[in-house]
Amino acid sequence: MSDDMNITTGKDTDYRLFKTANSRQTLFINMTDENSVNTARSQHNNENLYISVCSYNAPDPSAPRTYPLYFRIISDSPEKTQTSTIEACYYISDNFSVSQDCIEVIYAGGGNGMNAGAAGFAADGNSKSSNNAADTNSTTAETVILIPPIVFAGQPTPLMPVINYELARQLVEDVTENIDIDIYHRSYLIKLPNSFSPQTGSYVIPLTIKELLYM
Repeated sequence: MSDDMNITTGKDTDYRLFKTANSRQTLFINMTDENSVNTARSQHNNENLYISVCSYNAPDPSAPRTYPLYFRIISDSPEKTQTSTIEACYYISDNFSVSQDCIEVIYAGGGNGMNAGAAGFAADGNSKSSNNAADTNSTTAETVILIPPIVFAGQPTPLMPVINYELARQLVEDVTENIDIDIYHRSYLIKLPNSFSPQTGSYVIPLTIKELLYM
């Protein structure tokens, strides 16, 4: 598997919708095929690249989808985002019985202007901005926390975004208000790890919890 992400369904294929920020056109790439991922990067200068958070059983929009658990953390500063992400990771580990080694974090950077650092949007290209006040600040910083479906024996189900939404609300109540609860629609996209975001002037960085502690 490519080092880009460790989200896996335990299968030999991991089809994701792939698109750029400036195009409505989407295509599928197999994240387990490193050559395909690198080709997609090269064709678009590795900039402004997004993939679906869910995995498809086949390169077909109507194919069954398997979702990880995922949570978007956003605030008006990298320090707040870092603290909230660490707190959320420890909460998930303690309360959801998920080993810390199975929790992945993507630092999606920060930027100037509304939604400049947004982690993702709908596959149809329409922005799905949060009601979180941090999105309207001049600077935002964000992470995405991911628990691969193989960790909790996740299966294709259209109910997963609803389940994830309820868990996100639980984190808002118990951990931090910096959880974005407006991202649980079926075609949510996240920035491709290790791609470059011109809006933020930084790369999208996959992190372990240990790396996040000392970031």
